[in-house]
Amino acid sequence: MIIVEFPETALEVLDILETSLYYEADAHTGVFADTRIVWLVFENEIDMSVLDNYALRRMNMYRRHLGNADSFSRISDWAWTTSRWKQIPKKELDYPGYRRDFQFYGIIKDTISSQDGDWALVIVGASHVADRYNSMRRLLEQDKVQCIVNIVKPQ
Repeated sequence: MIIVEFPETALEVLDILETSLYYEADAHTGVFADTRIVWLVFENEIDMSVLDNYALRRMNMYRRHLGNADSFSRISDWAWTTSRWKQIPKKELDYPGYRRDFQFYGIIKDTISSQDGDWALVIVGASHVADRYNSMRRLLEQDKVQCIVNIVKPQ
């Protein structure tokens, strides 16, 4: 879609945007290849229309930043300077979605109580670890689970 609309976009920008799609799903495999994986969303709960339209939604988000020599920098600055992911949802099921935060919290708590070991790595979108009411992180911390947050972003 980017090539069709913005044919002058640098290959480097295209590569970065392509590898960023669904980054959380496989970001851990290079470092923790032999570690047990607990998925926080189950296949039967995935709305395929959301997946089918994911690239289009991203394209709509990025469109205003593309077509410039510094497209990637513009996208990155926009993504990290907006505080969308820290905002309290306007209503209970609004994105970033209390429902998903509670779901993730429940799966993590169930896994903690049924496993040996004393640590886990959780890879989620930044909104779920934001310091906001009922984020996944806040729910875990209320249950005395220590959470050390490291948001991966460009310097």
